Amino acid sequence: MLERVFDNLISNPIEYTPLGGSVTLAVLLGAVGVRTMISNSGPGIAEAEMSRIFEKFYQADRSRTQGVGGAGLG
Repeated sequence: MLERVFDNLISNPIEYTPLGGSVTLAVLLGAVGVRTMISNSGPGIAEAEMSRIFEKFYQADRSRTQGVGGAGLG
């Protein structure tokens, strides 16, 4: 299951970030565990839609995903 989580966290930003954008992955080892941070310069999810992103079958505004579709969450 952890592999599936990381696959979504890494492949979705690559898919939804426009050509010329960036995807950054950082893995930090701490005293109590590992912290993973993934950021990208893609369009993101509109603030007004944030409360709905975990609704079954919810799809973000298609104009923000440049014709690819989906909410970018996997």
